[in-house]
Amino acid sequence: MKFRKIASVVLPVIIAFSLYSCINKGSSHKDPEVVAKIEKEFVKKEEVNEYYSGLENGFIDQYGEDYKESDDFKQIYLDLVDQYVEQRVLVQLAKDEGVVNESDIQEKVDEEFENMKSVFGNDEAFSTAIINSRFKDEEDYKSKLKISLIIEELIAKETENLKVSNSEIESYYKENSDKFVRGPGADVYHIFLNEESSALKVLDLLDNGEDFSKLAEIHSQDGSASVGGYLGYQEFENSQLVEEFMEEVRDMEEGEVRGPVKTQFGYHIIKVENVNEDEWTEDLDRVSKNIEETLKAEKINEVMDSLIQKAKDKYGVKIYEDNILGKKE
Repeated sequence: MKFRKIASVVLPVIIAFSLYSCINKGSSHKDPEVVAKIEKEFVKKEEVNEYYSGLENGFIDQYGEDYKESDDFKQIYLDLVDQYVEQRVLVQLAKDEGVVNESDIQEKVDEEFENMKSVFGNDEAFSTAIINSRFKDEEDYKSKLKISLIIEELIAKETENLKVSNSEIESYYKENSDKFVRGPGADVYHIFLNEESSALKVLDLLDNGEDFSKLAEIHSQDGSASVGGYLGYQEFENSQLVEEFMEEVRDMEEGEVRGPVKTQFGYHIIKVENVNEDEWTEDLDRVSKNIEETLKAEKINEVMDSLIQKAKDKYGVKIYEDNILGKKE
């Protein structure tokens, strides 16, 4: 079970595929508090404000106590209204089409909630993380998590038969050959430990012939553990990794393992492969999986766009822009 990053559930990008330009825009409504319409129901500012109330302190920090009068905030608020409406109609579409089972979804919510809670070790730390991630409280987090999971189920159902052909992969590779040119560098792997004593124990296991990637999966205390410690191809002079780490990488030879190397984060046992001293171009075999994922993501985005528009059309969505931005003179 992968852990879901807390902030990814809340920040106004819970659905990051807005089709605002395609909304049926009603310029205004006679009630200035009405900002949208879903079927026969009018959505008021109070409802939207309550939903996003965890974000208020951030808006105050950025725009001041009178943030609601800021033109920049009004534009953000327009996006928030749109995203709120999108979430509501997508959830309704999922329910109307029988995509989700309420008990199954609730079970997933509870499971992910407990998994995330366990990461922080204690209730106080978790509650602090919840507030810092712009939720009102734990119930607010669970509510938005449920919405996110329902929409994920809907998208998964719509994209379950989505495929990318070999010819599509080959065409992308040929048409984007410049994207696969790499500077001098190497494929870099690491096993990350918080404590030097732990790193030394793992180093002993490596010296005794144990497999690097297997040890990374078991012992590495960061996200790269799930991919055998792989940090990607790192160009010697164009890497986002910290300098003290890259200093070691530049000095290493093909297949070498070195460590523990101390950085501001902790201790690393580093391995390099595919060391290149000159510019080179990755071949199709090496990048085909990444290309497939890129093309699949593009297709999924197209499906998401279509789903959003379908839901907005089905439920007669209108956004009253003038009630949000103010009437243009």
